[in-house]
Amino acid sequence: MAEPVKDAILMHLFESIEQLHQDLDKVELWLGALGCFQNPVPDYQPSDRYLLPSERRETTHRGANPK
Repeated sequence: MAEPVKDAILMHLFESIEQLHQDLDKVELWLGALGCFQNPVPDYQPSDRYLLPSERRETTHRGANPK
């Protein structure tokens, strides 16, 4: 009679430890995300490196002739 009780307790203990590992993984993930959101967003400096040639001309014309 004592052996099934011991096995049940061990099974619950192992399940609890596995759940704890899963919870710690979630905590680690959320701490990483929180660390990223605590910093301000860096300034965005777009470049014309990936623009089509027609779009490049428009951006240079707009910059040369302010309205």
